[in-house]
Amino acid sequence: MNYNEIYTASLSLKEKLVKHRRTIHSFAETGFGTSKTAEYIKNVLTSLDIETHNVCENGVIGFVKANESDKAFLVRSDIDALPVKEDTGLSFASRNGCMHACGHDMHAAMLLGCAELLCKYKNQFSGKAALLFQPAEETLEGASKVIQNGFDCKEYDGAMTLHVISPSDKETGNVVLPKGGADAPSADFFKVTIKGKGCHGSSPWLGTDPISCACNVIASLDMLKAREVSAYLPFTLTVASINSGTGFNVMPEKAEFCGSFRTFDEKVREYVKNRIQQICNGICEAYKCEYSVEYKSGCPSLYIDKELVQRFEKVLKNTIGESKVTVSDADNTTELKGSEDFAYFSREIKSFTAAIPAGYKKDEKYSSQMHSPKVMFDEDALAVGCSVFTACTLDFLKDGQ
Repeated sequence: MNYNEIYTASLSLKEKLVKHRRTIHSFAETGFGTSKTAEYIKNVLTSLDIETHNVCENGVIGFVKANESDKAFLVRSDIDALPVKEDTGLSFASRNGCMHACGHDMHAAMLLGCAELLCKYKNQFSGKAALLFQPAEETLEGASKVIQNGFDCKEYDGAMTLHVISPSDKETGNVVLPKGGADAPSADFFKVTIKGKGCHGSSPWLGTDPISCACNVIASLDMLKAREVSAYLPFTLTVASINSGTGFNVMPEKAEFCGSFRTFDEKVREYVKNRIQQICNGICEAYKCEYSVEYKSGCPSLYIDKELVQRFEKVLKNTIGESKVTVSDADNTTELKGSEDFAYFSREIKSFTAAIPAGYKKDEKYSSQMHSPKVMFDEDALAVGCSVFTACTLDFLKDGQ
């Protein structure tokens, strides 16, 4: 088919795409609590006569099927927001203390546009496109929950997602593809609770100090980066919060701290998990404290199929223009960045992703970073993302073989 026609069709949907994005943005919801967002998405899909189902907690999946074929392609958008109080001044800003500061409202609108175009081009493909609107990406819980609740990855021959970027080194209208291979690090969130024995601050020998114990555990965890993980392997561990005590002269009963660590290497991931347990055990025994280690959530590293990158690079150059599509020359395994729970799908299905610039950094309007309460996204990127979703899906299912 004429792939450039897909981009033209996406541009014709701009008014709808903007409406979808702004509506979802206005009632931003976090984690699995995306009930209004799911209801809106389900109503849009139902109006297109797309078969829809609820998935895990407040997620939606829609199926667009054409002709007779067992071939299946998963297209995923995340839909959750962040617990950030918005400060953009936009007329459609969220006012409930949550904000789409990572652009998931943009992703959802792009996939809703893709749904409409797939219905329009049903005669152009054979097979099944599964459109997944997934909650709880920010907490890295959603994808694994979808799979645990019966989504069978073995039914799918390929999968994709995308992510908007603001501010970006490239102007809106471009698409940046990964090289393939490891593309985003694993992430594990942990909470350590250390229990001691409270007493008067004037007589610390009558108690057991959980604060000193916790400080020594944290110092030892910092040494993992310097002394136990190879300098040639990207790895970071951050303790982001510590809480204990309520007064100047009271030794508390317990101390708690939370953190995360990231790596591309699954062996390093398992090693660090074991070492956190061993370090807590050894130091807490020395301090006569009890402890517990709890992992709140996490995901493996994201893996992108190189053959799909090569295939979709050609498709997207025909869709939005030769000069608008570039493959990143960065070696992602030398620099850690945010994690992505689409990684769970990428471990089971040949997967692809793309970055969609949605705010040029030379424009002051787009100077705030993602996850900031002031971050802005260029809505001209909506048609680009819609055409990326649609063109890749149609190409993957074009022959049904």
